[in-house]
Amino acid sequence: MRQLQFLAGLCLLVGGAVAHGADETAPSGTFNAPSYPPTATPRPGQATPGTTPPRAPTSPDATSPQRAPASGAAGRSDQTPELEPPRAELPPPKPSEFQKFVEEATGRMLPVFGANFFADAASVRAQADNVPLSADYVVGPGDELLIRAWGSIDVDYRATVDRNGQINLPKVGSFNVAGVKASELESHLRAQIGRIFTNFSLNVTLGHLRGVKVFVVGPAQRPGVYTLPSQATMLSAVVAAGGPGPTGSMRKLILRRDGRVISELDVYDFLVQGDKSKDVQLAAGDVVVFQPAGPRVALTGATDTPAIYELKSAEEPLRELLRYAGGAPVLANPHRGQLERIDPTQPKAARMVEEFKLDSVGLAKPLRDGDVVTLLAISPQFANAVTLKGHVAQPLRYPYTPGMRIRDLIPDKDALISPDF
Repeated sequence: MRQLQFLAGLCLLVGGAVAHGADETAPSGTFNAPSYPPTATPRPGQATPGTTPPRAPTSPDATSPQRAPASGAAGRSDQTPELEPPRAELPPPKPSEFQKFVEEATGRMLPVFGANFFADAASVRAQADNVPLSADYVVGPGDELLIRAWGSIDVDYRATVDRNGQINLPKVGSFNVAGVKASELESHLRAQIGRIFTNFSLNVTLGHLRGVKVFVVGPAQRPGVYTLPSQATMLSAVVAAGGPGPTGSMRKLILRRDGRVISELDVYDFLVQGDKSKDVQLAAGDVVVFQPAGPRVALTGATDTPAIYELKSAEEPLRELLRYAGGAPVLANPHRGQLERIDPTQPKAARMVEEFKLDSVGLAKPLRDGDVVTLLAISPQFANAVTLKGHVAQPLRYPYTPGMRIRDLIPDKDALISPDF
């Protein structure tokens, strides 16, 4: 009898547990009925159709069970594509002391002339294999040659120039190619192969190009060691380094090779005139030296290119400054301009204000370090104009003449009809 009572009680407990388990909510908060497939799990923040969105828990005890995120996922859904980490951006260059001085004097933070040319240098990555080569490119160790020949000899070969400047071509042997220009490479190989074979056609192209390691020192934005494409020039290293720093010069950059000065580059010649005659090709081990900035002047006022300019020498005429800026604009007053100058002979090196005209005498005025040149705008006032406005056929400005009357501007009724009618 006791066994029957025990079995009956056990059945009741099991039945209650099954019923209780069927009425439980799923971990996601969705009700699962017995013998029915569970409903789709709603996305976070999305209500299930026919139900009320659950309220946010107010205490840790009221929180429904949640599945722990996978290690390293940081709560990210497995279906969400992993984005690339944002590229670290370099901070903008700090203004120089002269820029701060000009800002206090004029109320404007003027940029350094030519700095925008190097602004995006950090995000530019030159691809040595995808840039076109010039005809005077010189082959050197590390360059790859793609050699194809057909006829009496069948060749499809990739050869890399070794450290001795030679390549080894099967059935032909080793021969030197270093120092040969790209435009003369095919004829050079034709002569070498022609010593053994005749009646063949040849095609030679350059594959992967070597890189050159150069050093950038001095007051540059990012001095250091750079590996550049083999066809890179001195200006390429300057761009890779972000240009000169706040105290660096654009007027004198030196290229040293084996202890000798190879070239002196003035970036203004390139920025203003496009002159690259001093922009020589780099070689492995070259050193690009930035020099300290020279005398600086500021140009502001009625000009399209207000900026901080660097002088080539201790004194330069105003004409040269305006040439760097693209000339004096037509809106500048040709009869009046201002020059603020630091006079070191005065107590506390007080500043002096001078006026000049944009004539031959004024354009020859020498500028010195620390000068602030202001071009004044012309007056918007008309000297001899009468303005006709309103519902008239031709709302214009007309030249004024002595004894002029209204009927001279509106001679008949047709002049009062606007073109819209």
